[in-house]
Amino acid sequence: MAINIQNVLLKMIPYVLSVAGGVALFVFTMDEIKNPDVTDLINNISASLLSIPVVFLFYDYANYRVSRRLKQNSANNTDNTRQRSNGKRNNKK
Repeated sequence: MAINIQNVLLKMIPYVLSVAGGVALFVFTMDEIKNPDVTDLINNISASLLSIPVVFLFYDYANYRVSRRLKQNSANNTDNTRQRSNGKRNNKK
């Protein structure tokens, strides 16, 4: 199973942009904004921009693992069903 680097980079773009935006907002808030209410609001937005990609990455990983296991189980069940049906045909002869 070969990994296509171009596909991986294209899938990473939204995550990288979200994290970069969160970091940029946080740094901008620390230096430029003096109102504590606005600072809290922008810090919460930047924390969301940092945490949402992590949640999506964990979801994608879990989805990948579950789908791979489902494919393995369905393939095993198909093979078992074929073996049983071939066995029944051989017993009838």
